[in-house]
Amino acid sequence: MAKMLKVNEHFPQPPPSELRGFLSATNHHTRKSYDTPRKVLVRNAKYILVACLLALLTLLTSILIGSFFHHKDDKKIYSCQSPECVHAASEILYNLDPDYAELDACTQFDRMVCGGWELRHDLRPDQGDMFTGTIMAERSKTILRHILEESSSKSPSSPADQDNFKKLKDDYDSCMNEKELQDIGLKPLQGTINQIKMSFPMAFDDVGHNTSKSPETTSQWKGIADGANQFTEALLNLIELDIGAFLAFNVEADDRDPDSQVLMVTPPRQIGLPSKEYYNNTEVVKEYQSMTATVLKQFFEDLGNATLFRDRRNSEALDKSPYQMAPQMEIKNLPQEIVDLEVKLAAATPPTEEQEDVTKYYNPMTVTEIHDLLPQVSFDYIIAQLAPKGYSPEKIIVGSPAYMAALAELLSSSTNETLQAFFVWKAVQRYEEKVEHPSLEPLRAFNNKLRGVDPSAKEERWRTCIDAVDGDLGWILSKFFVEAAFSENSKNFGDQIVTDIKDSFTTTLDNTEWMTNEVRDRAIKKVHAIDQKIGYPTSNPNVLDPEALRKYYSAVTISNTTFFENKVQVAHFETQQAWNKLGKPTRRDEWDMTVPTVNAYYNLAGNEIVFPAGIMQAPVFYDPSVPQ
Repeated sequence: MAKMLKVNEHFPQPPPSELRGFLSATNHHTRKSYDTPRKVLVRNAKYILVACLLALLTLLTSILIGSFFHHKDDKKIYSCQSPECVHAASEILYNLDPDYAELDACTQFDRMVCGGWELRHDLRPDQGDMFTGTIMAERSKTILRHILEESSSKSPSSPADQDNFKKLKDDYDSCMNEKELQDIGLKPLQGTINQIKMSFPMAFDDVGHNTSKSPETTSQWKGIADGANQFTEALLNLIELDIGAFLAFNVEADDRDPDSQVLMVTPPRQIGLPSKEYYNNTEVVKEYQSMTATVLKQFFEDLGNATLFRDRRNSEALDKSPYQMAPQMEIKNLPQEIVDLEVKLAAATPPTEEQEDVTKYYNPMTVTEIHDLLPQVSFDYIIAQLAPKGYSPEKIIVGSPAYMAALAELLSSSTNETLQAFFVWKAVQRYEEKVEHPSLEPLRAFNNKLRGVDPSAKEERWRTCIDAVDGDLGWILSKFFVEAAFSENSKNFGDQIVTDIKDSFTTTLDNTEWMTNEVRDRAIKKVHAIDQKIGYPTSNPNVLDPEALRKYYSAVTISNTTFFENKVQVAHFETQQAWNKLGKPTRRDEWDMTVPTVNAYYNLAGNEIVFPAGIMQAPVFYDPSVPQ
């Protein structure tokens, strides 16, 4: 019954696999550049499972309609008139076309079951599509908004709850204060960009000629720690800021040994445009380059001041530098060079289907072997800085050795000017939503066009801020969502649904003749071993335990006046959390999504099925008291 509404699109959309995503109280129309193959596979599994749930909903609706016409004169039919039943029935009736009784279900089924839905729903200017899942996500967002904007008299009573709610509220308020963000403008982002420029400078001699080289494998700069080089230092800085550039570093359960955590180094899923296929469209690339040039002027207009290297552990500039910054005329073609570099990176990136194929992306290698492929990066140094002390990997999973080799060639032929500008551009793309300034409007308008919406459309601020809080403090937000919108009966109902699915599948396997007895027994054993995660996590962290939540986020300090800085701090926190998993057993109680998320998924590697509370609402799930 999930009829989709969609506006006309200015640009062509990526292939279907790139359109897959999960719906949540957070942003569901962008992909992260550091997505790993498994994250995409899990996300695709989530998408498929939700699609199946919606298809099942449509099937049940058609059965109900057929049953109504078949039994409409049967006076013995059972009638449930509880409030829960009335709400469930009204959802179906509202979606029916007002003239459904006059329509032929065989030839006009779509209009019969969805005609009323279309009459009751319109896209907001900032929406690219609408269907049952997005409506459910809207309901979750509205609940979260009420939680965050409630009066202090309704605030939690326990000390831990009060601390957690204040942290939540401060994060939300820092985002909602648009006036202050406008007054601050680009300053926070400019500070981050200056940090990037200092970690990887453009080098010129005293007469302004380009003397910069491609990244070397030995330290060239005073103050850089042993085993590092300026390119590695810059890359490390970006990793800590959660900025994807050239490579994606992620810690995941090993596909071949799910009880162990392993470092994965893969091509970024998003180089600059949403997917590599976009770079084949000359119209998109041309407009992208034009927009890049417009936006970057703001960050390279003052080129008279030297940008000196600073050691990340010593903020003092070098006492002397043999280099000075280039005059503006020397770097006027940087936007074109950035986009040209992205086009080459896209060409070197494996096809989407290969990036999601475990037989293609699972390439275990030693650090030495990786260094031979990509000598410009000191992987030993990055691991030493981010992983637990003493950790030494036996293997690293390389998503594409061919990409690594191609990247080495690209870096060898790229100047420091181009690489620094590329780093700056990735920072702008990563953090543009965290600042308010007119100079970033061309980027936002371009992103809107890619999504198929009005370039000038802007999401209501509270929606943006709900996304932000869910991304920063999602487990605290989950706690209050559960209290407001999820019951123990609903959790038990979800458990029963999953149990029924497992029983039904076991019966199917029992009746399957083409399997050998050994294979069938192993399959049934795996079905019985599926871990059911329903509603919300009760460990790592336990979202119902205020003390556990306070401890979980103890390293995160949130201020109601520093929205950008809050984001940077959360980025550091999440990066450290991820890398700290190395050398430790996989936590099977970990969830991939927060509780308000509108989705469900089966995780193949973990053999787990997950139904967050966010999806367990009408019209996919009704109140447990409604007759089944």
